[in-house]
Amino acid sequence: MDRDSPQSAGRKTEPPVEGDELPAIRSSSDIMWLYWKMYGNLAKGPNSFLSLSITNEAIQEIVSRATREVDPDAKSFPAWKGYEFDTDTPEGRAPLGTPNAQAFSYFLLQHKATLGNLYISKIRVFRDDRKEPGPNLLLVVEPVPANDDTKPATEPYQDTPSMFAKMKRHQGADAAGTVQVAAKSPATLSVPVPLIVTLNLVPDLFRKDPQSTYLDLYSSAADSQWDSAKCKGANFVNAMKGSDSEAGKIFNPPRDSAAGLYDENHLDDLTKWGWSGHEASEPGMKHYGVDGVLRDIGSSDTLIQNGGDVRLLSFKHGFPAMGDNGEWVTVEQQRYEVGGKKYRYTGAWYNFAVDETIGVIIASDRMSPQKIGSKASPTITGDDLPLIRAFSDVARISWAALADQTKTDVKNIHYFMSLSITNELTQHILSRCIREVLPGAWGFPDWPGIGFDTSTPQGQAILGTSNAKAFSYFLLQHKKELGNLHISKVRVFHDDNWIAHANLLLIVEPVPADAGEKLEELEEPHTSAAAEAQALDEENSISYRLRSWLNRAKL
Repeated sequence: MDRDSPQSAGRKTEPPVEGDELPAIRSSSDIMWLYWKMYGNLAKGPNSFLSLSITNEAIQEIVSRATREVDPDAKSFPAWKGYEFDTDTPEGRAPLGTPNAQAFSYFLLQHKATLGNLYISKIRVFRDDRKEPGPNLLLVVEPVPANDDTKPATEPYQDTPSMFAKMKRHQGADAAGTVQVAAKSPATLSVPVPLIVTLNLVPDLFRKDPQSTYLDLYSSAADSQWDSAKCKGANFVNAMKGSDSEAGKIFNPPRDSAAGLYDENHLDDLTKWGWSGHEASEPGMKHYGVDGVLRDIGSSDTLIQNGGDVRLLSFKHGFPAMGDNGEWVTVEQQRYEVGGKKYRYTGAWYNFAVDETIGVIIASDRMSPQKIGSKASPTITGDDLPLIRAFSDVARISWAALADQTKTDVKNIHYFMSLSITNELTQHILSRCIREVLPGAWGFPDWPGIGFDTSTPQGQAILGTSNAKAFSYFLLQHKKELGNLHISKVRVFHDDNWIAHANLLLIVEPVPADAGEKLEELEEPHTSAAAEAQALDEENSISYRLRSWLNRAKL
């Protein structure tokens, strides 16, 4: 619709922005791919591309010539459905080579590993309905015809039993936004096929040999930030190692028990409080660049739908939904009822993966009800928030339900992971940790990374970050179910994606029998696991902005 690349815009600045000064992600095909990875159908790929309102005069002339080749008497571009050109013909290849179309070719040819062997088979040229119409291009995408050199198409996977199979639907769920509602197309999109309208997002393009991937350290956290995180982490260590009653004493005011305000284990309770959940089939763990890490710790790098052991769970607190009148209803306009009181949906989400066979919980993308509620108008705070709001509670309920369904020991937890960290304060704290043990270090290490014992200041500072604290709450507030477990070590490393991110692997072990640390009162009040969610910053600010923009664009 409207594109001006960094290269083109950079040439117009004074002084020009060129070469290494340009962003690493600079082409529209890359930006489109990133969006498609998040919101598109990776199993099938796009069926069409659209390039609208072409204003480049040279491109207009190329499209005009292609039109005149098939209709010498043409005086203007035809209305929809326009003229169709096969890309095996000169008339089809010429538009395909223009800047308005070539990004779509790159989109397909650079991502064959994910999308399969797709190609642009036909191009339609037509004018729009404006008073001063211009040419537009519709590019049709099809599988490459099979021949002796092509591999047979893989059979689609068969659905496996889901942990959500018995999860009751909320009253009014069809109107309140379940995953089925979310899967519907926006009302403004009339094309009944997956479509990309001149726009791209992360990975196969960004996958590299881990030895050639790098991630520079960020500036180190300031002393005040460091001391605050270290204090929180030290108290988490003490609380995890102490008894339930001892752990309760670190709260301000002190409590008889550290147990959370909500201590049930039923998926239906998540539904009751406005959460909808499903097991996702995309993206796979290779998307995050940690598949090798998972194999090394004994887990699977493949989702259960594709024959592996990893379950990718997605929870959303409300979806845009189609109303009875056929109009789209925003999340903010929807309500759910608990105990006679109506609550507003927040639009929060928690995406995480689990492998109960080896005991790992992997947080990939989190945005709490508190964080989004604070930005709502009017704001959603305090008693107007769902009672189940912390990631640690959502993850624990899911873990307990899964353990019950699969007959797995609920205490079988050995690892936590936090992936693709974009929280700026966490980045600064991790960078300081590395510099303190490796003076002169310039980058995050690749796997197996750098290990920190949680008895050290560095390990405790990491536990005090927004990306890690939920896991401490997970253990210290559920000692009755889980026993006395603690996070003993943390590993910091970057993933294998070309655009790399910092990641955390947290190792869980039983508390040693002789552990007897003195418990100290927290400097800042922590009243429940909800405090974890309240302090949870935007762990994926890029995802948050993209989701917010797309939600506004759809409605």
